[in-house]
Amino acid sequence: MKRTTLLFCLLLVSTISAYTQIVLDTTFGEGGRFIHHFSTWQNYARLQSTALLPDGKILGVGEAIKTTSRAAAIRCTADGVLDTSFGDQGEWICDEPNFFIADNVVVQPDGKILLTGY
Repeated sequence: MKRTTLLFCLLLVSTISAYTQIVLDTTFGEGGRFIHHFSTWQNYARLQSTALLPDGKILGVGEAIKTTSRAAAIRCTADGVLDTSFGDQGEWICDEPNFFIADNVVVQPDGKILLTGY
């Protein structure tokens, strides 16, 4: 029984490790990375969650910080280019001063975006 369990564990570990190799897609964005600096909130920004939209675009949500923190979102195309048709030139910063951080995003089947946070 111990040999069977050990063999199973070794097979499981080797199977998992075969699927955990991550390869950077250098065709995405600039060399595999998408970096965005919020135009009016340049002190600090932090990504909390992402969602893949039905059209293949990627939505990122989190917070943008200048002197206070505000919920923020950005959207890029499937190939990593800022989607300037979203919000204000590709970015959205919440006007509500009591919504500090968007920490999760859900996209409904009709394409509407729901943010949660605090």
